[in-house]
Amino acid sequence: TETEFHAFVFPVLALILGLILDEMNKRISFLGIPDSVLQFLIALFASFAIHKFLPAKVLVELTDKYSWTSLHPETLLMVLLPPLLFESSFKINSHLFFSKIYLITSLTVVAYYGTLLIASAIMLPLLTQTVHLKRSGVFLFSSIIAATDPVAVVSILEQYGAPHRLRILIEGESLLNDGLALFTYRVLASLLEVELGFAKYLKIRKLVFVLFMSIIGSLVMGAAGARVVAWIISKLQQNKKRQAFILVSVYSMFMLCETCSASPALGLVVFGVMLSSYREMFAPETTEMALELWAAMGYWANNVIFIFAGFSVGLEIFSRSEHNVYRQIHGSNYFEIDMEDMAVIVEGMLLSPIPLFARIASIYLFYKFYGLLSSQPIPPRTDFTILAYAGLRGALGLILAMELRNVLGGEPTKKILLLTCSTTFVCLVFQGMTFSSFATREGSTKRSKYVKDTCVRLCRFLDVKVREAIRVMELDYSSHLNGTNWNVVKVQTSECLGKHTTAMEREMLQQQDDELLETSDEEGSDKESKGDRQDTDTRIGFYGILLARVHDSWSHGALSGPTAHIIIAILEHGIDEGQITVRDIEHHLKVSQPSLVDIVLYKVSEYLFMWIGYESCINRLAQIGSCPLLRSQRTDTLQYVTSRPFEKWWMFQTGIMCLYCILIAHVNYDEATDKTRAIVYIFLMAIWIMNVTQTLYIVHKNSIRSKCSSSSSSLTKDVSPAEYRNHVSFLNRLLSKETLPAIISCLLMSGAFVLSIIILNEGYCIRGEKSDSVKCQCLRSITFALLVISTLYSLTIAAPLFIVMLREYSIERQLMQARIRLSALHFLHHLVASLKISPDLFCSSAYKTARREAMSFDKVIDGLMRLELKENAAEIDVVPVIKTRQAVRMMSYQLENILNVLKIEGFMPPDSKEKWGEVVAELRESADGILWVPQVSFEDALEGVWWIRSLRESSKQTVINLLIKALSVAQVRRFTSGTIIKIGSRRIWFLKKGICKITEWLPLQARRHYHEIHISQGSFVGERNILKTKWKGPLLPLMWPKRRYETTTFCEMVEINEKAIADIIAVEPSIYTVISNKVQAARLITELRHSYRKRQDITMESFWTTFESCGTILNREKQLKVPEGRIGIIGCWTQITLVAPRTALDSRLHVRGPAKLWVKPADSRAPGMVHFEKVRYEDSAEHAGDNTSCISFVHDGPGKVRALSSS
Repeated sequence: TETEFHAFVFPVLALILGLILDEMNKRISFLGIPDSVLQFLIALFASFAIHKFLPAKVLVELTDKYSWTSLHPETLLMVLLPPLLFESSFKINSHLFFSKIYLITSLTVVAYYGTLLIASAIMLPLLTQTVHLKRSGVFLFSSIIAATDPVAVVSILEQYGAPHRLRILIEGESLLNDGLALFTYRVLASLLEVELGFAKYLKIRKLVFVLFMSIIGSLVMGAAGARVVAWIISKLQQNKKRQAFILVSVYSMFMLCETCSASPALGLVVFGVMLSSYREMFAPETTEMALELWAAMGYWANNVIFIFAGFSVGLEIFSRSEHNVYRQIHGSNYFEIDMEDMAVIVEGMLLSPIPLFARIASIYLFYKFYGLLSSQPIPPRTDFTILAYAGLRGALGLILAMELRNVLGGEPTKKILLLTCSTTFVCLVFQGMTFSSFATREGSTKRSKYVKDTCVRLCRFLDVKVREAIRVMELDYSSHLNGTNWNVVKVQTSECLGKHTTAMEREMLQQQDDELLETSDEEGSDKESKGDRQDTDTRIGFYGILLARVHDSWSHGALSGPTAHIIIAILEHGIDEGQITVRDIEHHLKVSQPSLVDIVLYKVSEYLFMWIGYESCINRLAQIGSCPLLRSQRTDTLQYVTSRPFEKWWMFQTGIMCLYCILIAHVNYDEATDKTRAIVYIFLMAIWIMNVTQTLYIVHKNSIRSKCSSSSSSLTKDVSPAEYRNHVSFLNRLLSKETLPAIISCLLMSGAFVLSIIILNEGYCIRGEKSDSVKCQCLRSITFALLVISTLYSLTIAAPLFIVMLREYSIERQLMQARIRLSALHFLHHLVASLKISPDLFCSSAYKTARREAMSFDKVIDGLMRLELKENAAEIDVVPVIKTRQAVRMMSYQLENILNVLKIEGFMPPDSKEKWGEVVAELRESADGILWVPQVSFEDALEGVWWIRSLRESSKQTVINLLIKALSVAQVRRFTSGTIIKIGSRRIWFLKKGICKITEWLPLQARRHYHEIHISQGSFVGERNILKTKWKGPLLPLMWPKRRYETTTFCEMVEINEKAIADIIAVEPSIYTVISNKVQAARLITELRHSYRKRQDITMESFWTTFESCGTILNREKQLKVPEGRIGIIGCWTQITLVAPRTALDSRLHVRGPAKLWVKPADSRAPGMVHFEKVRYEDSAEHAGDNTSCISFVHDGPGKVRALSSS
């Protein structure tokens, strides 16, 4: 109808006006006016104009038709509030939110009620005297303005680049604040109704019930609804269906909480946060589209609210009576401004600092006394300073004030609306426009500086790469680009990149000038040196590169969600703080540790399992699914997470039947209305359908099992086809021990169903005089008895099922928590090791800082991995599971890339993209389902040994076969952590499981430095002893280091004797040369790192690059000259014959030039090596600082990690 069409005019116009104002605000961005403030101002001025200059009759008609002033307040709340709440809660980082849930919850309660009480205490004497508000009206006004708006807060944070460590705290506090605000608003609105005479007394029981439902009911409904919705979304095939279902679910959850007297805001916030934590259950594109869709809906709702609020304030200023009857001036057809309302607005503006002061005071009290109530570390002072200042008012307060005005009416509610609008307006203008400079002064804009600095570096890098791409295209003499004016292409590209680069550099220079201006008034002891700031910015850039790679791996499914959450939290902390310490990593890894609930659940499940953990008739009766009820825990086979869909369905049906028995007992033997009795009996039909479906499944499963057993017997006996078909008759299958109980239960339920049909027939046993007859009572009693018997049978099966499923869940959860912790450390180690830091993205000094930070960060991660495996020996077996799951996930990522390439090249039909997407998703899900993998075979492990990979393909397999033969016949020896292993001089050991530490040193050096190396499972220990095989030298070389072998964790090792080593060298003599070069190069790198500062970040790749010009390979004895200004470092498998003069050999056993050096290979089968290093005096210090190749840690207490010094 025409009236329904008019209802869509205002939101459409509000959206159009909001888009126009946003574009206009970009042109005047130098003023720093928030978008919400500009929308409110324009709507207010427009309302002033049309009320002042339009005739009353026309204005009343336009207002009634096209504005939303006539809408019911609950409708307005239900339409506009869900997009705002769900958009903010769904996009929040649920992992960080739950990790800080205690801090956020306690902060929200203290901040909200502290602000409410302090503001009410200050404003109570003022408002009761000036605007004559009731005491409950003052408290109600304070409860409205104490609510912070997440949309307003998040928009300011995103616009001015506030640090990420504050976003979770501010967003979480704002979201939970809404639930408290709505509940408190309802209670105080009820008090105001009593005080104004709209109600006779306060309904205490109703308020207690509302309190219970708001706190407990909202949490339960939101969490349960999110779990059900996530499961349904994962089963839907098309993305459009998923988005439609999410849309319906959001509004359904809001209406459900509203109907059940719970808090719709809190329920929807919990629903959004929990649904965000289940993102792994559905495809990444579903999450991306949902975020975009709800961001658009939240943007629309925010525009409508602020424009509607500005229009409503103008409407209230020109109105006085309760029914919006406009007053005209001296009989004319125009309206006048109500000066009393203007006075209320001015008073609200003057009172606007009071809520800010009250919030600052409550946050200060929380910061001072939080440490007395919790042992968790409290965030720094600057976080709470910005948190107190970022409590902006916005859409929620305006909605509540407008709802109060429309529900109760009257002059007090009008004054509360005007006070709320004016206070919110001043808050957004003042705090919104000054938040940027305030955050900068507090030193909390490192993230925005990092983003801008990254953009500038990227633009410069792109300028070089684009020029190279243009040159390649120019040299491509294809007919497609023949005749192109390449000068125009170069000019256009350079101008485009240059313009944006200049703009970004100007912003950075302006920001640096502002910082210097702000810090110029501070004392010199508080200033940060320029070099430290540059190092901090470089580290932030390095963490940002890692963070981008993690996000890419997570979004494409190459990394699991729980692992990605922990890594993202660690890197986000590094970007915010400028560094990542060991304590920071340990703090974020604590999330994966078992909680008290997990420990209790595991112990209870193990205790209950003791009573059913054996073969019995009840267990055989409960064997209804495809998975065995009592599964043997084998470690030599691939095992997946147990999936019991039918068992879960049985548990659900049993719970429904128990509930239904209680209901049927109530309607049969208690006073119940005829309507209730009829509904309960009709509900029996659904239970009967569930029971029939379940019975058909059991019959079908038993039929398949019988065919499989018949097939296996036919393979061993000569069975004819006729005998095969009649091997197990249909009647025998129905009467089997698996099928007969289910059929009996189904028959009982069918009998109850038939009796319920008789009872419902024409309703004579439901209502009327005959409902209490003997016949009806017998029918109802028989129906109840049949239901009880069927329910008891279901409970008999469900009891062992529940115990087994509870135990499986607790075990799988403990394994998952161990996997998450190790997986996060392993992926960080892989990320840093595979990262190629380009000097094009860093300047020379920043490039070195980034390289040093990468090496230091890698050492810390490696040390924490070893500490984890050392303290938890059982987790060593989990490492292959982690790497296997990660490999499958990475394979799904590669498969997705291949499919995308095929799609771009046109080899994939458009219709098949969704089907192939399902294949990728299934492969990714199969990785998450891996619970245990068998131990890696010797052949697979040997394929990954570095010196075997370098062999020729023709001899590689022969060497592997010889090693497998030697390993298979040898005994596996087991060593506990900290055991010194005597390797011997001519044997090697294969590390089958665990981590081993190698400490080496030169005994003849004047000042020994100890170098530690850690090798993990799948490698050889003491492989340098291969060089001693059939070696007949009189003495070991001077630079041959001594070694001590010690187990870091529990280890399993297998010995390979000298004969087996000689056999593999005879097959492939190049093994001797490969190992000699690697051992000597590793020792030369160690000497360079320990002796010279400028070679701290040398790697194996960079060493071989520089060795071509600075080193010498010796195949025979040779005289070398060490020039002046250089130092000769001899390889550890190279003999020194003579040094002239002898004083040239320094305390580190290096030859300082000018000198002559006679050297030869220690063995003719492998060349010797000498490296010449050009050094200055200041570079050749006795010890070059922190140059250890690894760091070892130990726990000094809960959450305390200490680094161990070298041996």
